[in-house]
Order: sequence, then C-alpha cells, then structure tokens
Amino acid sequence: MSDEDQPLALVVVGHATPEGRIRSIMKHQGWRPRSAATATRR
Repeated sequence: MSDEDQPLALVVVGHATPEGRIRSIMKHQGWRPRSAATATRR
C-alpha cells in the first residue's frame, strides 16, 4: 500500500515513549502516523 492510499493520522503526545508505541500500533493497523513537527512542514 502506497503512502497515498493509507489514511493519515496526526497524534500529538508530549512524551516520546507512548508516542512511539502509538505510532507503531497505528502503522500495523494500516495508518500512516506522522509527528506534529513533520506534519507542519508540508
């Protein structure tokens, strides 16, 4: 599945450990999670 086909989610978490875990779970579910810093660059 290409990046264009995956749904996009923005998750904002103030702590790196839960953020990484949430991103991992969402990626395995087919989402394309991005950090707030990355999302604002586009």
